[in-house]
Amino acid sequence: MRSRWVGLIGGFGVSLCLSALPAQAQISETQVGKMVEALRQAAPKTATKDDGLYSEWQVKPDAISRWSKQCTGRQLSSTEFEANSTTARSVVTCVVRDALRDEYRASGNNEFMAVR
Repeated sequence: MRSRWVGLIGGFGVSLCLSALPAQAQISETQVGKMVEALRQAAPKTATKDDGLYSEWQVKPDAISRWSKQCTGRQLSSTEFEANSTTARSVVTCVVRDALRDEYRASGNNEFMAVR
């Protein structure tokens, strides 16, 4: 009976320790934030006001409606998206987070490949 408890407690301890280790298979919010900012900086700067792209991230209208519905539960118009940079950043962050996590897993947890 004693060895059974030792095994149970030992197994729980190992699980607890492993969960406290840095998660190799996860993308951190810092990494997501850096990618979102890099995308913002890399977005084309057009001189045309009505170029069909919205916000600092230069997002197409069809993506805005899909992404906003997926990330906020509410479909935003292009005008709403462009008018609120905090909301735009939040939606882009949500999409980037999901994409990076998917790519990270698909690349066998290779951060370099996930970002490419």
